[in-house]
Amino acid sequence: MSEDETLYAEAAIGQEVEQFLDSTVGRLLIGQAEQDQEQAKTELLELDPHTYDTLTALMNAISRLQTKAKIAGLVVSYLKDAITQGMNAEGVLDSESED
Repeated sequence: MSEDETLYAEAAIGQEVEQFLDSTVGRLLIGQAEQDQEQAKTELLELDPHTYDTLTALMNAISRLQTKAKIAGLVVSYLKDAITQGMNAEGVLDSESED
């Protein structure tokens, strides 16, 4: 695949992701990811360490909440990165066409 073909593919994917995020399903996905992340943060802040019998159980509970928050954040991050990469590719293609 040539560099231009790669740029066109990245630009197309970025546009598709933007269109997806503007759709009902895309908005639902982002909303759910943000809600999951906030819920995990809230649960982590409200976590009472005295309710756990062992340090291992407490560590597992904290780890589970951290993972939940990270996964939700990664979903949003991957989609935003695809859009940014697509916009950058479009910029390169535009500048090449001006030359």
